[in-house]
Amino acid sequence: MLQDNLSSVRKIAGWTTEELGDKIGVTKQTISNLENKKTVMTRTQYIAIGAVLKYEIPNNKNSEVLAYVVNILLDDDKSYSAEERGKIKENINMLAAASTGGVKGEKLQEFGEKLGIVTGATVAGIAGAAVVGSMGIPMLVATSPAWLGAILGARVIKKTKNKTDKDK
Repeated sequence: MLQDNLSSVRKIAGWTTEELGDKIGVTKQTISNLENKKTVMTRTQYIAIGAVLKYEIPNNKNSEVLAYVVNILLDDDKSYSAEERGKIKENINMLAAASTGGVKGEKLQEFGEKLGIVTGATVAGIAGAAVVGSMGIPMLVATSPAWLGAILGARVIKKTKNKTDKDK
């Protein structure tokens, strides 16, 4: 389900293909190939994308919606029937279209609530806790392990330093 919805997830998070690629250490072409199903997502890519998404949730402008989507696609994907998965994909696509169209933050959360897939709780209030959305689907806002934060933080520092060195 993650590969089937990768483009929508990326758009909800507010990232370009290049930005997501940078976060997991691949090219924007690799992300594009995954989104267009030209290549099959590897287990390593799945783990990397999942880890980055969960790490990014607390600080993302669309954190509530992103938390729901990540939980469904990474944690609960096998607990839904084919019909439920179809509805989930529809909702994720609608949220992605709204996000791409400029709907962000609270407005996107309100839209998610109207679709019946996001609760009104704030991420700060539920960080690390399971919450049941209005569709009865559990949402989990995961806190990231410290090692993941250190790795991702080091990547950002290294990338910034490399850009600075190139600019000189």
